[in-house]
Amino acid sequence: MGEEVVETARFDHRVDLPRITREIVSPSAILIIDGIFLHRDELWTLWDYSIFLSVPFALAYQRMALRDGCDPNPEADSNHRYHAGQLIYLDRCRPEERATLVIKG
Repeated sequence: MGEEVVETARFDHRVDLPRITREIVSPSAILIIDGIFLHRDELWTLWDYSIFLSVPFALAYQRMALRDGCDPNPEADSNHRYHAGQLIYLDRCRPEERATLVIKG
């Protein structure tokens, strides 16, 4: 069998633009996708196996503050878009019910 081209896209929130790359992989390659909102209605049935990391908001924002330099307060104005989006996602998509494995952290 020949090689396959996989196109990946990553949204760069710092510049508000997608970043697209192409990789050549073997047909037997395992694709690992990391991101938020991956258990949405239009996506969750695409995965053969999925993991949801269930982390309290306070801890998630502490980690994001260290990694990205954002405000560690989930309720901060600068975090409104992400925080509100997460609340909607958790309510509507129930990722803990849809995931193959849930890791609490």
